[in-house]
Amino acid sequence: MTNLGGVQIPREYEKIKVSDVVFIPPASAGGILAIGASSITGKLNLVIPYREPAFKVETAMKYGDELEKILNEVLYEDKVIS
Repeated sequence: MTNLGGVQIPREYEKIKVSDVVFIPPASAGGILAIGASSITGKLNLVIPYREPAFKVETAMKYGDELEKILNEVLYEDKVIS
């Protein structure tokens, strides 16, 4: 995992408001998984780049679902998430 961290940029550029920042690391060669993380305005964005045929869409989706499950368990271990 590579983490850009909390992005320190202005939230507004004239009439344009920034609500998300996405960090996309290069898709890994050889089927090794890479995950990019960044945050702005209290939101965490995770990106899982992949290359077919080394990594299938379905496999990337499974990794994403599992990562979401783990993060929810860690962040909300005492709360019920609906």
